[in-house]
Amino acid sequence: MRQDAPAWQRYQYAYHQEDIDEGIRWALGRFNEIAPQETITSITLTAAGREVSLSSISDLLRVTRVWWPYTSTSPEFPPEWCAYELWGTTLFIDSPSEPQVGDVVRVWYVRLCTLNGLDSATSTTLPADADTLIITGAVGYVAEERILEKPGWRVPRDLKEWATSRLKDFEKGLVAYARRTAVGYAGVHKIPSLDRWDSDGEEW
Repeated sequence: MRQDAPAWQRYQYAYHQEDIDEGIRWALGRFNEIAPQETITSITLTAAGREVSLSSISDLLRVTRVWWPYTSTSPEFPPEWCAYELWGTTLFIDSPSEPQVGDVVRVWYVRLCTLNGLDSATSTTLPADADTLIITGAVGYVAEERILEKPGWRVPRDLKEWATSRLKDFEKGLVAYARRTAVGYAGVHKIPSLDRWDSDGEEW
């Protein structure tokens, strides 16, 4: 009995850093499934032709829009959206005119959200309002993983319920975030409902 460490001592040790990283990686991966980031970049052509290499975009998932020809100093409005096809990392501009050397192609594309320092990422592209959601999923995942890794431990029931509750909160948050994102893209936003302080006359 003297050799058996007391419960407070067994549970006081922190998790390994790789466990925490794995939890954050899992939560970030689930977030990227529903809300990857859309961003913009410009490519200056070094050769003429309709086939434009996108190999310089290392985080490319898919292309959503292409503006060509594009003038960075004074872009014309409205944008000249052009038809295109994506063949792997090659963008084919489907236009009767052929792009020339020095032309600028403006590309809207989708990429995964990243966290600085995680998996060699050098910048954070995760939306600021998603921080709490990622933390909720990560801590729930880490706690549950620890419980499953040590089935012989007498893990308090409260800890199991806490881990399960955090993961449920995470999934609910993902659904809510996906709905907000879809509504924003659709251009439809909810308005506040009427209450007893609102007037039913001409003034509000």
